[in-house]
Amino acid sequence: MPGLEKLEFHDEGFQEMLKSSEVAGVLNDMAQSICDQANDNAGRDDAFEWSGYVGKTRARATVRPASYFGARSEAVDKTLTSAFGSYTHG
Repeated sequence: MPGLEKLEFHDEGFQEMLKSSEVAGVLNDMAQSICDQANDNAGRDDAFEWSGYVGKTRARATVRPASYFGARSEAVDKTLTSAFGSYTHG
């Protein structure tokens, strides 16, 4: 169709961006916020924990139960799932 431009990805630049400190920082902030909310929902500061790292292809962040209490809280009450679902960035 006339007037449409082709979109081209620059794979090397895109891969570099996925591993950037800026992306890692945003993911870490998100994980910390979700973890804090899950701990608030569980009523304990040690029910859930988070970690982040830059891997071979991209930055990653994970929030997970830190104890049996956290795992049970997620299984019974969906504490972590609820915190993730209510997360809003910014």
